[in-house]
Amino acid sequence: LTSIKLGGCDNITDLSVIEVAKGCPQLRTIMLTSCQKITGVSVRELAKRCSRLKVICFGCDNITEESINALKQEYPQIEIMHRFTHE
Repeated sequence: LTSIKLGGCDNITDLSVIEVAKGCPQLRTIMLTSCQKITGVSVRELAKRCSRLKVICFGCDNITEESINALKQEYPQIEIMHRFTHE
């Protein structure tokens, strides 16, 4: 599996995303838009476990800008597409 779209799945949590990362090390793209139960913990785990990951797309308020900036610095090869749902 190299690509997965989980956007809009209300029951996706950090644990769910971490299990995807564990089971899909060849993942290149993951879409997590409107998954309001995820945090920077699972996004960082994705980056760590999926060495071929190129794109993470998400939109939720549980992931801070600080987390996003740290992720961009640590994994510059990953395109991080994020929008906050509440400005």
